[in-house]
Amino acid sequence: MTSDTGSLNVTKHPVQVTNVAREGSGTVFTEQNMTVNATVENTGSSSASKTIAFKITDPYGQQRTKVSKSVTLKSGETGYVEANVTFSSDGTNTYSAGSSGPNQISVAKNPIETQSLSLSTEVISTPGDSSTASVSLKNNGNTATDRIVELSKDGSTTNSTEVSLAPGATTTVQFVEEFKMLGGHQVSAGMETGRVDVTDPDISVTNLQTNTTSPYTNEAVNLTATINNTGSSKKTVSVVGWSTSVDSGFESQFGPSKQPVTIPGGGQKNVSFVSKFRNSGTYNLTVNDGANTTVTVQKALELKSTSFGKTVLSKGESTTLNITYDNPTSTSRSKNVFLWNGTGSQTKQISVGANSQKRISFSLSYDTAGEKYLFVDGKMLSVQVLDDTSGTPNVNVRNTVVPAKPVNGTSTQYFVELNNTGDADAVRTVNLTVGGSVVDQRDVLVEASSTGFAMVEHTYTTKKNHSGYLNVSTGYSEPFTADVRGPVVKDGSVTIKHVNGTQPSQLPQVSAQYDSGFIGFQITNGQQRADKYNLSTIGADTTTEFRVNLTVDNYSPRVMASNGRNLTWTKSPGPNANETNISITLRPAQLDYKTQFEGGYPSSPSEWDAAVKNDTADYGWSTALRLGIGNAKGDFFQASPSDLDGMTVSTDAQMFSMPTYIPAKNGQQPGLRVPLAGPHKTVNGNINQGYYKAFLPQSLLDSWGVTNPSTQLAAQYQNSNVNMNVNDVNGGAYVNISLHYSSGQVTISKTDNTAPTADAGSSVSGTIGSSVSFDAASSSDNVGITTYEWDFDNDGSYDTSSGSATTSHTFQSSGTYTVTVRVSDGAGNTDTDTVTASISSSSITWGGSSYSSNSSDTSPSDNSSSTDGSTNETSTVDDPSDTDDSTADPSDMDDSTADPSDTDDSTDDSSTTDDSSNETATTDESSPNDDSTTEGSSSEPSGTGSDGTPGFGPLVTLLSLGALISLARRLE
Repeated sequence: MTSDTGSLNVTKHPVQVTNVAREGSGTVFTEQNMTVNATVENTGSSSASKTIAFKITDPYGQQRTKVSKSVTLKSGETGYVEANVTFSSDGTNTYSAGSSGPNQISVAKNPIETQSLSLSTEVISTPGDSSTASVSLKNNGNTATDRIVELSKDGSTTNSTEVSLAPGATTTVQFVEEFKMLGGHQVSAGMETGRVDVTDPDISVTNLQTNTTSPYTNEAVNLTATINNTGSSKKTVSVVGWSTSVDSGFESQFGPSKQPVTIPGGGQKNVSFVSKFRNSGTYNLTVNDGANTTVTVQKALELKSTSFGKTVLSKGESTTLNITYDNPTSTSRSKNVFLWNGTGSQTKQISVGANSQKRISFSLSYDTAGEKYLFVDGKMLSVQVLDDTSGTPNVNVRNTVVPAKPVNGTSTQYFVELNNTGDADAVRTVNLTVGGSVVDQRDVLVEASSTGFAMVEHTYTTKKNHSGYLNVSTGYSEPFTADVRGPVVKDGSVTIKHVNGTQPSQLPQVSAQYDSGFIGFQITNGQQRADKYNLSTIGADTTTEFRVNLTVDNYSPRVMASNGRNLTWTKSPGPNANETNISITLRPAQLDYKTQFEGGYPSSPSEWDAAVKNDTADYGWSTALRLGIGNAKGDFFQASPSDLDGMTVSTDAQMFSMPTYIPAKNGQQPGLRVPLAGPHKTVNGNINQGYYKAFLPQSLLDSWGVTNPSTQLAAQYQNSNVNMNVNDVNGGAYVNISLHYSSGQVTISKTDNTAPTADAGSSVSGTIGSSVSFDAASSSDNVGITTYEWDFDNDGSYDTSSGSATTSHTFQSSGTYTVTVRVSDGAGNTDTDTVTASISSSSITWGGSSYSSNSSDTSPSDNSSSTDGSTNETSTVDDPSDTDDSTADPSDMDDSTADPSDTDDSTDDSSTTDDSSNETATTDESSPNDDSTTEGSSSEPSGTGSDGTPGFGPLVTLLSLGALISLARRLE
């Protein structure tokens, strides 16, 4: 076998771009033509042609070719090529031509914005007919400018025009769009969308079938449908399949976008499609908006179980979260696992073999105490991080909420408040037992001298009396009977009507459903598709005011949340006992909406970050309504429910939860926290400017002690202070907050400008090397002190910091010290106080009396004693008038001396006896051979050595006596 080898010479094209530059120097806006000039040279020896590609790259790294132009140059000729490019995203973009560039350009958001899109007809019965799209625009800026307005059909630009508007001016442009293809067509301009359905009376779609109604994610689903022609002549039609998510309303095409089918008169043909679903959930499938069917997509990798190495941690301690996934399919599967750990997200990839399971692990640790919530694949988990475990907890049940009449088919929540009167943090377990089985269980952290709060829940599925117990690991057990009832929202009571502003061509459709203590409303244009929330398609705008009415049974909501504006609501007695009429007025507003997520639609705002891969809205509607009413979480124990009655929250976030009430404890002022989430960027790639306005009723302000809302309220978003504006009105106060999405928590709370009062306690004294105690428990604050800091050497630097009012310190030198305590409250207010610590040399015992360098008594007492008949009369030396001129430093004591406080008369003491006088000098030392050395004693030899030879005990005693005599003279 032989092979031929050769070489390939690659030469540089003779025509090259040598320079690229924009024309002009003014501000460049998005959706606006910018002229780019490219300088081109032909360095070859003959004429040559080349196509020059003009490209842009947005701030997120996405590059697109905007236009390509051809140029022909003679040998040695220099030419110029001009092209117009537009930018979709504001920020730092780049542009290039051929191999020249990229050049950076700062792009501003175009002030001309699309206000609405309307279609002259939304149903076309004859393919090839047209619908006129009217697009209204307004210049919201302060300078005149222009903008390219594009109309897109099914994702492709089909028409465009340029408009110029003065500041504040408006205009409407129209596009006539022809529709030939049967089925639904999405039409969009800017952030506004609409849809046109093309039908043919002779053409129908029937018998839509799938090879499976329970496919797995990313698994091919085969669909077939029958196209019928009841006409007398053959017809060629285009067939389009659509899938609509029941959960999010997102609509997309499946299979080929066009599938021409020619059907003879009176005949029929079968067509086939193949579709895949990236996310789990239920989908409605239609072909040409005719035949339909439903599939429920299962996760190919299902979270099977979770477990922790430890669920109760100390600060800084690590634990492991183990997550097991099950792959029930016949092929190997992989996925990215997103974990929100309470402070940020972690991501790992897992691959699981066919029909098997596999475990993946995450390591977790926390630097702050408290309950930490984690979210993975729609499952919420928690661990408890303890702060102070040195004392003894004392935890008891303070309050419980046990619903007497749960609602059938919805989650029923049971609440427990625990009180810890001890001085150590503790974790207790709360479980809910129904019908003899534990149906839910939660661990709850109860900090020292504080309260903890736990919620367990259960969904009842039958309307009858159920017996159960609410149990706490303190030994508390509360029996209950749940009389499971019917719906909260009275059937047929939910209505909507127009009351003010622009009159829509038809009323929206409205429904309300109660779940988990919350009533959620669906207000739509009547279409079961992704843009069902777009009310501009029925002629509504932001001036249109609607009133929603409903009647509820045995339910009293306190808080309303919506993306709408001008929110007001009232409650009044209903037609029957225990019924309440609720009337809500509101206006539609802007809503940026996302439907495509990694791993499925998030079940709560806290899961948003983990579920989002590209945080840009899929839809943008100028006129939409999202609405819910319910109760603030935590308001059962920490505030009277009536305090929150009438509260409203208006936010254009895509997701929001009912507020959580924050009690005043641990030095923190009371407040309300609302979790929310929305796409970080609009559908056009601009930053999503968030809107948040809350009304706090006067009853709530009174309970907080707020008399001047403008100065006594503060706001935070994502734990950082944000700008706010407070409008004090009759009956409460409105709080407006500026923020940018995507996810986080908005907190409005009472400010605390009152500094605590520090009290370092009384002066203390002690000796070198001994622990000296300090107590600042008399310090006070209007809310509570969170931190005590101590500076023991007066150098301005605090040596210890803790939540305890007491501390201790060991000084290494004698003298008088100024000790400072600084106390802080939860708002960061501080105060200081000082106390004096007098530290002396080590105490000395002579003849049973204790003396120290700061003693005022210079004459030791006579502790001599005698025993009649004793042959060993013992007396202690008592001669302070001795004229011995010893210069021994009283602070220089040999550590081998015995404990001066040891008064044990044990016969083990070494002694030297003078038989002539029967007088004994006692050194009170432990035996050198005694291993059980007492406090203050030494293991050095004293009295006698270990071999029986004389030791150093007597010498040390004499030196000590001399030192004390010298000290006594100095104190005279």
